Order: sequence, then C-alpha cells, then structure tokens
Amino acid sequence: ILFLSTWFPYPPDNGSKTRVYHLLRALGRRHSVTLLSFAFGTARPEQAVPADLGCEAVEVVPHDPFERHRLAWALRFFSPQPVVERPVAGMVDLVNATLHETPFDVVIASTTAMAAYALQAEGVPKVLEEHNCWSRPAFDLYRAQTNPMKRLRYWASWQKRARYESRAYRRFDLVTMVSGEDGSAASSLLAG
Repeated sequence: ILFLSTWFPYPPDNGSKTRVYHLLRALGRRHSVTLLSFAFGTARPEQAVPADLGCEAVEVVPHDPFERHRLAWALRFFSPQPVVERPVAGMVDLVNATLHETPFDVVIASTTAMAAYALQAEGVPKVLEEHNCWSRPAFDLYRAQTNPMKRLRYWASWQKRARYESRAYRRFDLVTMVSGEDGSAASSLLAG
C-alpha cells in the first residue's frame, strides 16, 4: 500500500494526525505500507520509527502544503482548484520516484489535498480517505450569510468546492468519509 498524507502522523497531536497514525498502524498489521508525507509544524519524522507507524518505509517532504505565496492567494478565486490542493513539486517528484521503484496494489490519498499525487499512479486502484466533505460547511456558510456581497462570495466558494470535490471523487475507486453526514453529502455530489 502506498499511503499519501498531508500530515506526518507523529506526534499525533491533532485530529488529522491522530486519524492517519491509527489508520497506518491498523493497515500495517496486515499489509506492507509505504508512507509519503509532508512534514511541517509539530511533525517529528526524525523521532518516529517506521515500525511504530506500522510502515515498512517512510519518506517526507519538508514543506507546509498550506503555505502558498501571495500570487497564488490573489489568484485563488480564478482557479477551479483550491489553493491548498495544487501539487508541490517535491511531492510530485517523490511520488513518481516511489511509483517507479515499487509496484503497489493500492494507493491511498489521505484527503483531497493528496488526490493529485495519488492520480499519478496508473493502473492501480485508488482510495480517497477523506476526513470531511468540505462543500457541506461551505454551503452552511453561504446559507447563513445575510450580507449580499458576502453571500455571493460564499456562494461562489461553495459552488467551486462542490464542483472540485465532485470531479475529484469520481477519479477514485473508493471514497471514504468520517461521518454519515459527510458521506451523504459526498454521495449527493456524485449523484448530481
């Protein structure tokens, strides 16, 4: 299994990292797992032993994928893709090299932020392990807004996110969600 994560799971000190940490440990009990991850913030890859994570191999890109230069933020309204989900060259290269070195039976992208990297794998089943269907809270923000200009902006954000998620989900063989509400929201995007 090739597992791609935005969050390096050690130490497991936030919800996303804790989820990835326990998923890796569970998968590692029965499968050979390679973890490719970004490392930023409180991530401590030098302190984590691959066996402790349930992985045979662990490689990181020391980069914060949420950090973008000002031009990217300024142009975000004109892009069909959320800024945080634009590929980072270092991770693109690492995923390509890993896919060329090792044959995998399945690729798991942990969140849509890792979707573009998983889609580099051809002829391999792909799983999107998503924590949330982000168009759901985007819709709630739009619906709750009373200021006409802000409401228009929230509507545009909700539409953009829903279109992006719908296209991304369709490119995976399986999409999982944490909650039933998010699963229902994702299903409605795929049905529409």
